[in-house]
Amino acid sequence: MSDDSNKSQKDYFSDFGQKTTDFFKDFFTDPVKWLFCSPCCCLLVFLLIPFTIGSIISINPNWSPEYGGSEEYQGSQVDKDCLEKLGGINAKKYASLVNKWAEKYSVDAALVSAVIHQESGWNPDATSSVGAMGLMQLMPDTAKGLGVTNAYDPDQNIMGGTKYLKQQLDTFNNKVDYALAAYNAGPGAVQKYGGIPPYAETQNYVVSVKKLYENYKKCLEEQPTGGIKCDVVYLNQYDDNKPPLKAGCGPTSLAMIFQTYGKNITAIDIVKKGTQWGDPYSTGMSHPSAITSKLNGMSDLEWDSASSWSEIEQQVKDGNPVAVGTTFSGSSGHWMTITGFVANGDVIVNDPYGNHGYIWKGGYGGNYKGEQVTYNRQDFLNHFADNLSYNLYIKNPPSRINCEE
Repeated sequence: MSDDSNKSQKDYFSDFGQKTTDFFKDFFTDPVKWLFCSPCCCLLVFLLIPFTIGSIISINPNWSPEYGGSEEYQGSQVDKDCLEKLGGINAKKYASLVNKWAEKYSVDAALVSAVIHQESGWNPDATSSVGAMGLMQLMPDTAKGLGVTNAYDPDQNIMGGTKYLKQQLDTFNNKVDYALAAYNAGPGAVQKYGGIPPYAETQNYVVSVKKLYENYKKCLEEQPTGGIKCDVVYLNQYDDNKPPLKAGCGPTSLAMIFQTYGKNITAIDIVKKGTQWGDPYSTGMSHPSAITSKLNGMSDLEWDSASSWSEIEQQVKDGNPVAVGTTFSGSSGHWMTITGFVANGDVIVNDPYGNHGYIWKGGYGGNYKGEQVTYNRQDFLNHFADNLSYNLYIKNPPSRINCEE
């Protein structure tokens, strides 16, 4: 951020404001003198024009004579994975702060991220040769005017920088190019030249930040959006054991889906069909392709398998739970039923292991909550990818189950 950005609109008119006050004082105290000074009136009118514009800007900072009125600027929220991918591991820790202040000031969080990336490379301790400070490189006077008392505090710095960026967007009618130029060179320079000033540094700055902005937006567009949580019957695989038969995690996960669609079919019923490697005493479930016909014969529901993770995601988002098998150690694995997704893409499952103290090898970075577990999306995929063909869901379900989006 250039030192010129510390200049305010009022500075350009303060001296003349006092002269104008004195002039009108003469009008009321000595009208004759004022009348004989009428040749000065033309000069007064000429000078009052910028003074009036300055007053308007002072009253309404969203007004600009060249760029027109301002409109609400809404944007997206950033994701920690995108910040880490584009800005490095240090960047993701600031996702919540960027989102908080971007929402507060109605600025696209991807744009705020791009500015931080360009200004400091996500270094909260960065200091420029001219004294700009912190993540968004606030100059001392600018920081003070924005209410920032410690520019090296990430929360305060992002607040101040986002607020200042919002001011530039308002002044230049949400023209991102002009707002970025003003952030770098000061609004006065942009107004002076009627656009991006002819400074090589500023011109390169605008190009660089806009490229970063597009990269952050693209990354966010590729991330999962929206969350959903569906009401799926929960069953614990230990509650349905009837020796000598054992209902492992696979049959129990399938029974959850059967019962969610109103079918009175238990995990033991599924075991009796010979779904567990053909051996009712085994807890491991056979490959879906080997048992689909057996499952189809148990009710009027037809089972199918997805061929890709995106297909599984779509089934769940359409309100159709999917039983999946994952691996966590060699040939060892575990079945569970996906019941939804958090807005950031993390996976919500009904885990048939329940609250038996087994946290599934650390939960793949999951948040263990007894019956229901939330797993980090990428950790879950890393394990599930080795066993993609192990999944089952109801093809053309008779109705959509109750889900909250």
